[in-house]
Amino acid sequence: MSGTLIYSYIEDIAKRLHDPALHGAASVMVGAGFSKNADVVDDEATAPNWEELAVSMFEVLYKKPRNKADIKNWEIQKIKKTSGKNVLKLAEEYKSVFGRNKLNKFIEGNINDDKYIPGDLHKKLLSLNWRDVFTTNYDTLLERTIDKINVKFNYKILTNQNDLPGSTHPRIIKLHGSVDSSKNYVISEEDYRTYPVQYAPLVNTVQQAMLETQLCLIGFSGDDPNFLSWLGWLRDNMGENCPAIYLVGLFQNMSSAEKMTLENQNITIIDIGDMFDEKANVGHHEALEAFLNKLTEYGQEKEKIFEPVPYKNLHLKQDFHKSIDGEYFEIMEEFLYRMKDKTNGYLAFPSTQETDRFIYSLKEHFNELLKLEPSAQQVHTLSKIVYLLRRSYSILEDPEANKVKSLIEAFNEEKLRTEKSLLTSWVDVALYLLEMYRIDGRDQDYNNLLSKIEKASSNLDGYSKEELLIEKCKFLIASFDYTQAAEEIERINHGVSLDIQLKKVFLYKQIGEEEKGKDLLRKVSAALAQKKYSEHKTASLKGI
Repeated sequence: MSGTLIYSYIEDIAKRLHDPALHGAASVMVGAGFSKNADVVDDEATAPNWEELAVSMFEVLYKKPRNKADIKNWEIQKIKKTSGKNVLKLAEEYKSVFGRNKLNKFIEGNINDDKYIPGDLHKKLLSLNWRDVFTTNYDTLLERTIDKINVKFNYKILTNQNDLPGSTHPRIIKLHGSVDSSKNYVISEEDYRTYPVQYAPLVNTVQQAMLETQLCLIGFSGDDPNFLSWLGWLRDNMGENCPAIYLVGLFQNMSSAEKMTLENQNITIIDIGDMFDEKANVGHHEALEAFLNKLTEYGQEKEKIFEPVPYKNLHLKQDFHKSIDGEYFEIMEEFLYRMKDKTNGYLAFPSTQETDRFIYSLKEHFNELLKLEPSAQQVHTLSKIVYLLRRSYSILEDPEANKVKSLIEAFNEEKLRTEKSLLTSWVDVALYLLEMYRIDGRDQDYNNLLSKIEKASSNLDGYSKEELLIEKCKFLIASFDYTQAAEEIERINHGVSLDIQLKKVFLYKQIGEEEKGKDLLRKVSAALAQKKYSEHKTASLKGI
């Protein structure tokens, strides 16, 4: 795999983790190899992987002979019986000889769960925004990691399939049993043969995760019996429709034939050794740490929502408004159109320093424009600024309100009726002042301005018309005139946009029309489900 390609795969996973609403979610399945990254309490203890567990089992079943000639054959048999799926047959032999209870105790005794604690890589892994975390491990390292991470995702721990109904994401799902609760360890050949039937809900859950998220496997080798078995079960159920699975690890010693075989089974091998120049000297811990760091760091440089506002630091430029000319309007119009288009999916901007800086700069332009003699161009530009200011819930202050009032009054009804684009911009600016009057409780000023707007805007349509109706409904509700408010709410054409629909839902709720609100909300939810928004935009839509 080329260095460029591996970073493309890592970016795909990172995008899903940092903005699942926009890019789709990711889930992870953790194998025994990942437990090697635990911190040991006892220096003599170590978390066994599948091969080491199998070796211990073999040495109990097949005592090492004393005869040198027999030792060589014994060593050959040990390699054979502790490799790949032969481990499952070995466990079946152990169960036949000693019984199921003795096999369970053997697992618990060799796992040494109390002899090691979650390491840094466990913390890094669970600090990422996985939809679900599946594991075939018997130990409790992942569960014990939850309390050690700063990012809290409220993981639910499911140790058997009976916990699945009604469970919510994110979950840590123990697929093969857990030493702290379930004794139903999946380890023998018979366990794996009957698993798809005995544990169908778990197989279906992983299958669903493959369909709905990008499934990543970590801590598995190419011949790991757990990996091979799960791959077989999923392919049996899904056939050619089985989505691609990411197998993440250090695979420098995997042959080309092995890689080709896995790739033909729709397994994308992400060999994290390709992240390093000196591949031969890279250890598993170092490679996994670099991989998890890449996933974590991706979210630290999020794409900025806003662009720098033209003409910086206006407060330092005395009488800036006197220099405003056609070029200024051209630059600002282009910028504001771009920002409006870019932020169109937001009902409210996120509360960040970036937003604060952006709004502060816009207010400087807003104030400078209000110093000009009234003109259509001035109103058009102000309306676009107002659009952005209202999405930050930036309230119009009294000094600027008086200037906006003078600007509104400078245009007569006849001119507004004959110039529809001017009317729309004028209404947008007037709405900003109307909103301020409502919040300040200036009812007389509110009614006077509303009357003027309604007289001038008899032929108004589209988004601005619905925003005017919504503002009127808010005033009626604030005045406890629910009867009139109910009539006005019904006039709102919620088909104009999703945010108008959501605002109408909110108004229904305020007047106690719960059923109407729920019915419309179901329709909005269905429409939203067909769209993809970034995390900020999704939060904005939820926030209303």
